[in-house]
Amino acid sequence: GGDNVIDLGWSASGGPGLTFNVYRSFGACPGGSFEQVATGVAGLGYSDDTVSGQVEYSYLVTAVDATGFCESAVSNCSSATTTGECNAPPIFAGLESAVNPATTGCALDLGWSPAAPNCGSAATYSVYRDTTPGFDPSPANRLVSGLSDLGYHDTSVESGQLYAYVVRATDESNGVEEANRVEHTAVPTGPITDGTWTAGAEVGDPAMLFTSGDAPEHLGWEMSSARQHSGERSYFSTYANGLCVAIQTPPIELTAGEASAMSFWTLFDIEPQWDGGVVELSTDGGGTWSLLPLSPPYPSTFNNGSDACGYPAGHPSFSGTDLDWSQYSADLGAANGGEVLVRWVFSTDSSVIEEGWYVDDIAVTHAQVPGECSTAFLFADGFESGDTSAWSAVVP
Repeated sequence: GGDNVIDLGWSASGGPGLTFNVYRSFGACPGGSFEQVATGVAGLGYSDDTVSGQVEYSYLVTAVDATGFCESAVSNCSSATTTGECNAPPIFAGLESAVNPATTGCALDLGWSPAAPNCGSAATYSVYRDTTPGFDPSPANRLVSGLSDLGYHDTSVESGQLYAYVVRATDESNGVEEANRVEHTAVPTGPITDGTWTAGAEVGDPAMLFTSGDAPEHLGWEMSSARQHSGERSYFSTYANGLCVAIQTPPIELTAGEASAMSFWTLFDIEPQWDGGVVELSTDGGGTWSLLPLSPPYPSTFNNGSDACGYPAGHPSFSGTDLDWSQYSADLGAANGGEVLVRWVFSTDSSVIEEGWYVDDIAVTHAQVPGECSTAFLFADGFESGDTSAWSAVVP
């Protein structure tokens, strides 16, 4: 086969039109992660001329019938090494973590495990960064290269901005970089502090939990652009008969010694009294739930227990029709210093479907939330502003 070529051969029995697919992996058999290197091979052999010299490869072959739809099980594994230039990239699993250390100075910490060079004895690493997840790593978004450490402390980030990272390894002996696309995202913030927790179904808002009770196959809450108090979306109950579905906040830690409160905006079109919406509070991690009294009070009640969640007659609820956005609030002071969950439960009976229940701009005051961090600029006074009062010169 010559340098940088591995010749494969096999035998097979089958009808006319049989073709073959070839799969390759680094290392001796049984190999590792195989990739397809040839498809639709008509004969009983294949010359792989895309290999590196001095590197062992493993191969598997499958047969495909004339229809192209039926592929056989893989063949026995076979390994080979060829001569020629060693130009293989290192074996590298990619970035393993991107962590916000939540320090006063904005930073994100990246970490990865060592690469395994195929040709030389050492690898270096390049970090690629973008503010759009799913980006294509390129020289234009390469943040740093030539790293020998197994991590990177990125301080050139801004508070609250989402960053996406990819890390790639290069074999120092041949300068070949592998092309993994493993991506991790993180948002830099400052230390946890007293503030207001907010969620409004917008991109980047805290993740809410959507639950469907005892009937997980049921329709449930979703994010909708049909109606919104602010921004582009709100939380929407959907509507079907026999629903018992909820949307729930993540755990929220309330600040000790403060008077926390929860508020939200809502509008609704719900079958009067037969169907309804209820806001509930848990202070034990979701083990038990209780009705959360609101101000102003709930606009209606259930009239019997025929709804899917089984709320009794007279239980307060959002029911009827009010398609103007209104704000409701609740006192959470009794739970200060503890952790709470809040959920909005939508329950329907067996007949009549209206539009549904919308919730937006949820806020919990005096909660423990990430604070802002500050970005360390090389020239904090702007440098180009013309104000040189803070500058000095030293003559050596």
